[in-house]
Amino acid sequence: MTDCYYSGTNYAESMVNWLPYKLKELGRANLLDDGPFVDFGCGLGTVIAEFQKKYLDIQFIGIDRDQRCLDEARKIVLPNTRLLRAPLNQTSLEDDSIAIAFSHKIYQLCNEENYSAIAEEIHRTLKRGGVYCASEPMQDYKHPFLELGLVPIYEDQSIIFRK
Repeated sequence: MTDCYYSGTNYAESMVNWLPYKLKELGRANLLDDGPFVDFGCGLGTVIAEFQKKYLDIQFIGIDRDQRCLDEARKIVLPNTRLLRAPLNQTSLEDDSIAIAFSHKIYQLCNEENYSAIAEEIHRTLKRGGVYCASEPMQDYKHPFLELGLVPIYEDQSIIFRK
């Protein structure tokens, strides 16, 4: 086993129910059909694996800097999942290419300079109208996203920004 971050199956299952519900409530349900769905800091791949049980037709991409995490993720995600080893602030994703960006507790592990760079990367890769869901309290981390022009459309224990 590895020391990679594990979101937990119960958490991942709850996100599969909560995020689509919240996107529908916010008038953004179509994003789940558009894809791709990118998990920044995918760890062991539990969130992607759970989403793939319900959403077989969209492309999923997991990004993590630790090859050991990606090797473990590969064991539970569908074979067509694209897993990329990269720093979260320097991915090989194209500009304006993703509909949904997601992360879970990545900012607690970063310094301010790094999470600003991650915010820039997420902003660069999101399609216009796309959303970024940060599943963590963001009061200390949201200012780089606001400076880039992302608009918070939901905020509680998680925050959803729209580009």
